[in-house]
Amino acid sequence: MKMDTSKWTNLNPCIQFKRTQKKYYNRFSIKLIYTIRGASRIAYARNHDDVEYRYRLKFVDRQIKTTEQFKYLCYLKDLFDVINKVKQVARVRIESDTVAIFGTEDVLENLTNGLLSTYNHLLKTVYLVSNEQEQKLIDQGYILLRRPTDFQYRVNIRSGYFSSNSGLKSFLEYANNLPEDIQMTDYLKSRIRSGHKYFSGSYFYIKDLKVLSMIMLIEPTLVKSYQKIKVIQ
Repeated sequence: MKMDTSKWTNLNPCIQFKRTQKKYYNRFSIKLIYTIRGASRIAYARNHDDVEYRYRLKFVDRQIKTTEQFKYLCYLKDLFDVINKVKQVARVRIESDTVAIFGTEDVLENLTNGLLSTYNHLLKTVYLVSNEQEQKLIDQGYILLRRPTDFQYRVNIRSGYFSSNSGLKSFLEYANNLPEDIQMTDYLKSRIRSGHKYFSGSYFYIKDLKVLSMIMLIEPTLVKSYQKIKVIQ
């Protein structure tokens, strides 16, 4: 089995393809990434009234023509309805104006040819499994890396708000003292150091699970999960 991209390029020839590194939500191997204007406005909305309230909050001080305001508000309400229908058959994650949709191949194919067909020109990236061997590894719970590394596990930080940044800073201090056992990106270090309390999709690498036990003592709510690393070519 090789990566088949034809069905996706038929939807949008400008799509970029990337290799799936892990099982999404422990269920899916395919992810679609859209960039949709206004998605952030409907991410936490409960109904059309809520969509309108969030819209007014953002644009209350802006000089926008009434006709343009009306058109954009209708667009947001339509987008809200579409996303809610998609959520009935697939997983959806919205961050800013980036919409990630996770599902099985059949479900995502039906969506892109149906409910989401109007947005195909906004489909930017598709994550696919390259071959059968990689699919087996992903199914076994591995996370796949392309570059050699001495680290054995990727640790996923819990997404959401942390009530205090003090535990995060203690974790950072501990990690900085063990650079050969814990690897973090400069970006993650910077966010912790500057006092951020919200994290999404963040992770770090460790060599041994014994280190993870100490990290859990320092900040018990930090870790969501961890995965064994498999380096492939």
